[in-house]
Amino acid sequence: MKKKKVLVLVSKRPVSPDSMNWHGLTEWLNELLGENVIVDISALSDLVYVAGEVSTIYDPEKGYDIADFDLVVMRTVGKELECAIAVAHYLAAKNVRFTDSYTYTQGRGKLACSFACVANGLPVPQTVYAKPKLLLEAIQNSDLEYPLILKADQGKKGKDNYLITSKTELQKALANCAKREIEVIAQEFIPNDGDYRILVLDGKPAFALFRQSAGKTHLTNTSQGGTASKIAIESLDPELVTDAVHAAALEALEVAGVDVVVDKNTSKYYFLEVNRAPQIPTGAFANEKMTAYAQMIKGYLQKLPEEKTTIPKELSVIGSTQKIDFVDAGAVGVLAKIDTGADLSSVWASNIIETSDGLTFTLFGEGSPYFTGQPVTVKRGNYKRRLIVNSFGTKESRYVVRLRIRVQGRVISTSFTLADRSQKAYPILLGRKFLHRKFLVDVSKGDPLPGK
Repeated sequence: MKKKKVLVLVSKRPVSPDSMNWHGLTEWLNELLGENVIVDISALSDLVYVAGEVSTIYDPEKGYDIADFDLVVMRTVGKELECAIAVAHYLAAKNVRFTDSYTYTQGRGKLACSFACVANGLPVPQTVYAKPKLLLEAIQNSDLEYPLILKADQGKKGKDNYLITSKTELQKALANCAKREIEVIAQEFIPNDGDYRILVLDGKPAFALFRQSAGKTHLTNTSQGGTASKIAIESLDPELVTDAVHAAALEALEVAGVDVVVDKNTSKYYFLEVNRAPQIPTGAFANEKMTAYAQMIKGYLQKLPEEKTTIPKELSVIGSTQKIDFVDAGAVGVLAKIDTGADLSSVWASNIIETSDGLTFTLFGEGSPYFTGQPVTVKRGNYKRRLIVNSFGTKESRYVVRLRIRVQGRVISTSFTLADRSQKAYPILLGRKFLHRKFLVDVSKGDPLPGK
């Protein structure tokens, strides 16, 4: 029998070499789990993180990739949450089981954003991250070449962003950042004539800028002297725009500034970051950005009922099928069937596990094109079980959970039963409770199944 391998991750390596939370923990687990299981331990702060066309997270001292293990258990995260989020996205993409599921979420910095993009098929420049004591060697052991970009993981407005052309410059910049306790990442430099800022509002591309440097620096930020010109969304590559909207959805942002750079030699585009609070009343074209922002808010207000107890005067029209996004699970463009004969909505779910803490599952299954592997966790008390009569007239017990979905630009929280729909044409049914007071159904409309 092949031995199973388990990796325990803690936030930082303890000072004491005989710490129970290091040697004691692993030795004890090895004893309790038996000879068919091998347990090892590492620290999030000791790992090297590489994201891009070739991604890896590895322990440089022990020489293994964390995806080489059958199970990764994050025992403590502490201040290393951004690293833990990167680990979660990386392992989910590699189909490696891990705990805890809450780490599979949106991060605040560029490192976590890079791994989220890569895990969902969005291109990013080759990215290397490690703690200051490891970063120089990690860069030297990577495929990065000079010139390269060194920038603060949570930097804003172009601050602490360097174009590095030599090892001497790199050492100097790293020492400066370490002295100021600034976490930095190194990225491949993409040759360009400028970059794009796409303002995504409520799941739609609302505004786009092309930004260029002032010539004395590589920075295109207007706050760093760069210039910006407004461009039509329609003039951009439609696939780039679609991916920018997807990148915003991955970060669960209704308001996002997505930065994209296009390689002037290959025409390939790369996502630099997704900004949580992009400049709107400040910076270039503030009036146009504010107008778009106000339109988004007006749209929200128009969708609110005048009184909570009354039915809205105008209902949106929905077809017999409808593409929807799962706001908190990274699945976008999923085709759902509208079923006015069903009371509750239903979604294909797999890997359903109930513990003392709550319910964990993944949307769809590995054979589905919509499957991301991202675990969804619902706390105890926020879900229930219910007897459902299936399409064959048989009663079965199913979990009922509330999920947030985006439909026709609206974010709606609605109840779903979790079911095995692997043999059904549609992975989702949207029932009457979802439609009530929100939509009218026109069966002559709707998106066809792929290939139909």
